[in-house]
Amino acid sequence: MEGCVICLESAEEGVRCLKDHLVCDECFETHVNEVASHHLEIDIASLSNAARANFGQIMCPCAGQLGCSAPPFDDCSVARHVSITTFQRYLDMRSLLPIADATQRAFEDATSALHEELASLRREGQPERAGNILLARQLRKSMPNARQCAECGWGPMDFRACSDLTAHHDQHVGQAVDKETGEEREVRIDNSCPRCGWFAAERRKWPRWDGVIHEDILASPFEASDIATKRFMPRVKAAEMRQKIAEERANEADERAATSERAREAELERRVQAEQEGNRVRASIASSERACAAASARVLAQLERECSLRRVAEERLAEAESPSERRVETAPHTSKSSLSAVRTLARIEAGRRLVKVS
Repeated sequence: MEGCVICLESAEEGVRCLKDHLVCDECFETHVNEVASHHLEIDIASLSNAARANFGQIMCPCAGQLGCSAPPFDDCSVARHVSITTFQRYLDMRSLLPIADATQRAFEDATSALHEELASLRREGQPERAGNILLARQLRKSMPNARQCAECGWGPMDFRACSDLTAHHDQHVGQAVDKETGEEREVRIDNSCPRCGWFAAERRKWPRWDGVIHEDILASPFEASDIATKRFMPRVKAAEMRQKIAEERANEADERAATSERAREAELERRVQAEQEGNRVRASIASSERACAAASARVLAQLERECSLRRVAEERLAEAESPSERRVETAPHTSKSSLSAVRTLARIEAGRRLVKVS
């Protein structure tokens, strides 16, 4: 299986140029995106005729130094092997040259009309306006990639080929003497809008200049710095004061939170101690209940034993009384007092036997 000329890995699907160089779909999509991104940054007006012939075309990755002379890929080949988003970027790139040519023709027509307008303005006694219009046209011609502020519209601003405006923004480049105060100050690069201060890091976020000449008189960098200091220092101090108050409130809130946390921990500890004390009380109650149950069992056993002994004593007493009563009854001439005495003696005798038995 043949490998891709870019990633060198085997590929089942891909696109081939007419010189049979294989590019896998993933690498081809990346290649198309890179070419489209590069063409968006090209100044079409400065292209040579040879460069214009291949502008907006997707060539084989082996073209150029590797010597592939295959013609560019056609639109159908590109569409079959890239995503819809990438193909849309490809179509946008393809339309850049026709749009630029149309714009150039429109500019030439506008230039012709401008001369007529300038002549009319001069005849109407507005030569200063005519000068601005002419200056705008000249600047647009000499600065075709000029940009303007997205907030206030100030322009033109020429960032040349720099695409990352943060690279040197606020960079210290030297010292200069303020002619009015004689004070030596730092000179720094400022890529922000000189009128409103708006800034964007990427050049593409700055709109193209609309050709309007602004007649505002801007302060020098040093004057602008002084004005900004006077204007924003009260706001800065107010913000610092608000920050200080917010920090104090945050500290107070932290202290209250810490106090609440300590109180919660103390309450939790009290609850744990109360739970432990409750467990000890419950254990003591359980022990007391067990002791009471054992004592109750012993008392019941003692009562049962006493009842048993009492029944035995009563039975023996009854047995002891019966012969005596029979003997007494056999003596017909015995008196009632003698019979009572005999019965008393019988009970005493039965009690003695009971004592001996127990």
